[in-house]
Amino acid sequence: MKFHNTCRVPIYFSQISTKIEELQRERKRVVEHLTLLDERLSTLHSALEIMQSQDDAVLQLNSETYHKHKVRHQIYKKRPRYTLLFALAILVMVVALYVVHTDRLRKS
Repeated sequence: MKFHNTCRVPIYFSQISTKIEELQRERKRVVEHLTLLDERLSTLHSALEIMQSQDDAVLQLNSETYHKHKVRHQIYKKRPRYTLLFALAILVMVVALYVVHTDRLRKS
């Protein structure tokens, strides 16, 4: 048993060895956490690269009739859903009636 010079509290060998083991375990946890963070960062960087390359490809094909999905989603989001479904039902019925009408005209 040794006494520290300033406070005269005994410091035991077992306390120091326990503290060393505790710090080594903490170091191991920190290293594992840092490797996990590095993996996540690399995954996010690769995702950004993929998104950037896809965004460039979409912008090359962009025209009046072809828009990015996000733009269409925003347009649809502004309209009420029942109007879209109602308009879609009317279009289906009109197309069906148009097909029946053209068949009748062809047969007569």
